[in-house]
Amino acid sequence: AGLLMAEIAKLNNIIVDDSDIEKGLGELAEETGKNVARLRAEYRDPQRRQMLIGMIRVMIAAGDLEQAKGMMTAAPEHIAKDPKFAAARTSIDLAEQAQHAGDMIALERQISANPDNLDLRYDYAEACFAKGLKDEAIDALIAIIRINRTWNEDKAKTRLLQYFEAWGFADPASVAGRRKLSTLLFS
Repeated sequence: AGLLMAEIAKLNNIIVDDSDIEKGLGELAEETGKNVARLRAEYRDPQRRQMLIGMIRVMIAAGDLEQAKGMMTAAPEHIAKDPKFAAARTSIDLAEQAQHAGDMIALERQISANPDNLDLRYDYAEACFAKGLKDEAIDALIAIIRINRTWNEDKAKTRLLQYFEAWGFADPASVAGRRKLSTLLFS
């Protein structure tokens, strides 16, 4: 029993008192705070934000819409609020819809036979968008607006604006398309 009491006495000398525990916890909290601040700064970095949006656009262009949607879902909230991020979301929506676009050649023939059929023209614009033919998609929607400005509750104008957003408002096709739309609407 004496030997056991001697060992317990040695252990009591090793036990850290409360002030040491408080000091250790304070150091841990300080280090954790520094790491959290560093991570927040990295996420707020505009280059990282642009990189994430760029990666999402690459996934969309590659046709990997599921990966793009996963990246969007995992994005931090402050990045998700970025207007360019909203444009990427629009791009995904349009790309999903474009997967169901019709055959362009067949649509061109049908439009030639029935040029006043605005539904065919709209489907043609969607097919052009799906194939990356920006100017043709714009022209098809402008043609609808020229024939009937308010067709289907402004469906053509709304889609055109979505294209501009998806491509980015500084994209040359968007700039030219906005000019065409303005000329048509304000002439």
